[in-house]
Amino acid sequence: MYLVGIIPGPREPALDEINHFLRPVVDFFLPSWKDGIWFTKTINHTAGRLSRSVIAVAVNDLPAARKLAGRAGPTANQMCGLCWLLKSDIADFDWEKWRRRTLGEHKAAAEEWKNAETKVERDKIFKQHGVRWSELLRLPYWDPTRFIMINGMHNLFLGLVQHHFRGLIVIDKQASKELRKGQQRHVDLKDLQKGRDTLICTLPLLSDNEINAIQERLGNVQRPSWHRGPPKNLGDAEHGKLKAEQWKSSIEFDLPAALMQLWGSEHTANGSNDDRKSQWQKLVHSTMLLAIAIRWGTSHVTSPHHAQQYTRYMKAYLECVKGIFPHHSWHPNHHATLHIREFLLRYGPMHGWWMFPFERIIGALQKTNTNYKIGERAIHKNTKRRV
Repeated sequence: MYLVGIIPGPREPALDEINHFLRPVVDFFLPSWKDGIWFTKTINHTAGRLSRSVIAVAVNDLPAARKLAGRAGPTANQMCGLCWLLKSDIADFDWEKWRRRTLGEHKAAAEEWKNAETKVERDKIFKQHGVRWSELLRLPYWDPTRFIMINGMHNLFLGLVQHHFRGLIVIDKQASKELRKGQQRHVDLKDLQKGRDTLICTLPLLSDNEINAIQERLGNVQRPSWHRGPPKNLGDAEHGKLKAEQWKSSIEFDLPAALMQLWGSEHTANGSNDDRKSQWQKLVHSTMLLAIAIRWGTSHVTSPHHAQQYTRYMKAYLECVKGIFPHHSWHPNHHATLHIREFLLRYGPMHGWWMFPFERIIGALQKTNTNYKIGERAIHKNTKRRV
């Protein structure tokens, strides 16, 4: 992997400021596409060969992808860069009826924004189309509706899986206590129906004893030395922030198995009322649907059947959650996950284009000592000696 450069801090570029950093990259790739580079001799072409270079794929988290494409952010009403679904309709999971954005529409809106003479005009165009000008559009082959991918590492593991276990099932002792306090508050008669739905949506909440039981089961799991599972004290504040790799392990085996042991028929049959038992079973079912969908989507091989099965189970998961939590506040990740199907068909197995390798490089760079001076790098030698 070749690291070309790093955008200097102390903060990331805002809105269209990214174009100042994209411009030299585009200036480099334009001639490499138009004119190409002639190699006088290669191992397979002794008489020489013309080679052209392109930017074919961009892999980012959701906010960075929006800036790179010149699109509105994921929290805007024009939340999606691949279809025209508005944020007000974010709970519509009937993906086959979504109207796809086209390259022509994107380019026309970007050109209109670029040619606008005042900021007021630009804001109006942006509000209508959710698109700004991006320097990448100078590349004649660039298609942001196909080349900017939805990264599975952020979308699935740091997005859906983390939200499922922390926001829906609430494997968090402190948050669970706060929610239980909220359930005991008086509900105004005017808001009775809404309050009733809210109370139903926040049940069942895990008790400390149930979270302790999950922790015990996690502690009993035997795994290979190279495998990094969730922390054994999951649910306590002391474990800190989980890595994507740990959320990946959580959904692949650890937490579905723990929840089945905790909320299986033997557990719910003893001393549980019917409503709570039903809610437990629905949450376990939704967890299994999510696990199956991710299993299909992250397979080391892919095919139209894999993509179809992934989408089928992911949609079933989202509809299941909608049934359990009618007033759930959906995130852009929930919508974006149903677009992953087209990237599986276009680019193959997710292992070839998710961000785990890049995040490891970022982690290594973050640990590198610098002198905080642009253009200079401080090299520190370890001078410790054994006595």
